[in-house]
Amino acid sequence: MATIVTRAGKGSALTHNEVDANFNNLNAAKLENTVWDDDSTIVIRDKDGNLAAVVIGELMLVGRNTGGNITGLSAADVKTILAVAIADVDGLQAALDAKLALSAYSANNTIVYKNNSGTMAAITVAASQLVGRKATGEITNLTAAEAKTILAIAIADVTALQDALDAKADDADLTTTTGYFNGKKQVHNGQVTLVAGVASVSWAGFTDIDEIKLYRQSAGANMGHLFPDDRNGGVGFSINSTDPADVGTIYYEVWRSI
Repeated sequence: MATIVTRAGKGSALTHNEVDANFNNLNAAKLENTVWDDDSTIVIRDKDGNLAAVVIGELMLVGRNTGGNITGLSAADVKTILAVAIADVDGLQAALDAKLALSAYSANNTIVYKNNSGTMAAITVAASQLVGRKATGEITNLTAAEAKTILAIAIADVTALQDALDAKADDADLTTTTGYFNGKKQVHNGQVTLVAGVASVSWAGFTDIDEIKLYRQSAGANMGHLFPDDRNGGVGFSINSTDPADVGTIYYEVWRSI
């Protein structure tokens, strides 16, 4: 601020020298109009006490670097001054704590999951393994046997398995040729007792072209010749004796060409 001596302040008329001094002081303390030639300009007093103009460019802030004057600062300059740390960013540390460290992904074939305690963890999946949860416990690696226990696979879950079983003998091994003879396979068998020379066999797997073999299991009076009759695909057949008084016990086999 310029030093000005006033008549009121002095209490008497100013001398010529005092008037000149007032003008000189004003001239020295004024800011030249030329400093405002540029737009976006601020005036500062620098570290040496001199007035100066500083043009502030776009995307700049005003401040001081170490050892310098007030000036326009780039974003990089400001970030250097601020030295922002994790603690300066609200909620950042909590967010980082909720993340899984990159080191957890160091192994190949890795799955990340959140456990029952809400903590992030990683599982490395070996060859021929699955991932899931058993009846109790965390998400984990599962062997094939453990996965099958969870799946509880039944006959109905396997496409066409029931039909394949229905087409086989009750005691046949589906993985071998046991039960085959002369190009035919025994697909069903059983035992019935004749009543008045007749017995019915109900079996939904029966077809009209199946071969039926009959064997008498008990001897007795009135034994006639045995023969199959009333063949009905999908329903069954009957076993008949030529003697209507036949009450014998008959074992039967059903064979099918393969």
